[in-house]
Amino acid sequence: MAEIEEGGVTHGRAALGWFALAWLLAAVVGGYAAATMEPFHVVRVPGIEPARHGGLAHHMLDPWQHWDGLWYLRIARSGYAADGSAAFFPLYPGLIRAVAPLTGGDALAAALLISWLSLAGALVVLDRLLSAEFGRSVATTALLLLVSFPTAFYFHAAYTESLFLLLAAGSFLAARRRRWLLAGFLGLLAGLTRSAGLLFAPVLAIEAWSQTHANGAPGGWRALASRAGLAALARAPGRSLLGAAIPLLAVPALLVLFDRTLDDPLAFSSAQRLWERHPAAPWSALYDGIRVLLPGGPRLLEPIAGAPPRLDRYVAGFLESNAYNLAAALGGLALAGLALRRLPASFGAFALGGVLLPLFSPSRVLPLYSMPRFLLVLFPLFVALALPLEARPRLRSAVLIASAALQGLFTVRFALWYWVA
Repeated sequence: MAEIEEGGVTHGRAALGWFALAWLLAAVVGGYAAATMEPFHVVRVPGIEPARHGGLAHHMLDPWQHWDGLWYLRIARSGYAADGSAAFFPLYPGLIRAVAPLTGGDALAAALLISWLSLAGALVVLDRLLSAEFGRSVATTALLLLVSFPTAFYFHAAYTESLFLLLAAGSFLAARRRRWLLAGFLGLLAGLTRSAGLLFAPVLAIEAWSQTHANGAPGGWRALASRAGLAALARAPGRSLLGAAIPLLAVPALLVLFDRTLDDPLAFSSAQRLWERHPAAPWSALYDGIRVLLPGGPRLLEPIAGAPPRLDRYVAGFLESNAYNLAAALGGLALAGLALRRLPASFGAFALGGVLLPLFSPSRVLPLYSMPRFLLVLFPLFVALALPLEARPRLRSAVLIASAALQGLFTVRFALWYWVA
């Protein structure tokens, strides 16, 4: 018992260190930018104006409501409407509404409090999970890579990244400890937070198979597809398969929610038209992501029929992100391939599924819209990168320094209303 308690204290202290690093980097850089620089054009969201705090709160709170943050705050305040808001899943704005009375009705403060507490909790859970799976050194490197990632400032903002990471890490830890109903329930909550949560049903089923196959040793993908692998899945305890099925309830829950609020059960899908997202093959998204960068290629793809007018004044701010969107997509695919080879099967499935999912719905505005942000919550990618860097300390230091420097740049841009990811 003493060893368990000591280990818990160690994990807690380490996680507080990661949290302090992530929070201070974003808060100091973003707050300084908001205090000293002129903002770019503010993008309005129907039915809400950005919060305006005074004094220190202006620099610590106001920069973190930009872009999607305003949508979540609008939904928390007045619910869903036929204006594209259904693209944003309900758990985070629901929590904002529940917590706002504790912050004197300040929805932005409530949103940020949820994000900060979720990040702290996620880092505690990840430290426990990754240390047990890969050892303290790899866990340390993976978490440093995570909190210094160029888009990790989103953990600080009124976005779902922190909450989703907490739920995802918790579901994995519960599954690895064979607490299947808890794993499934956390996966369900993840599915009500963002679309990537819908991956948890197959991911948990793969984890159930992995624990049944070869006495819980991670099995390869060929083993999973074999007759023996399928038989192993059939032998998985009923509790594990029930836990794997629980996240599927997110789909009917969303259908019922939007049917009752907007008379359109598929509103969460049709709302993607506001961002010109459309179904496509993953290679089509990558092809478009490459050709918009080639000399003589189209700066903007042809809009889809019925899409809203584009923001002309943001063309330059949008287009410059095409380069790092493509880099994130290709890097994410490479790391997902490494995760499939070197990590437990469920980790690899989550990594690959999380990278591929947005490639099935690219945008005509930016083909690889938000890829650097989508990668942020796929923690197996950071483990996959940490493994080869462990033996190369100089390269590891170079990667961490470059990553943190880019995060500083992106944080300034986000705080000043430039588009980042």
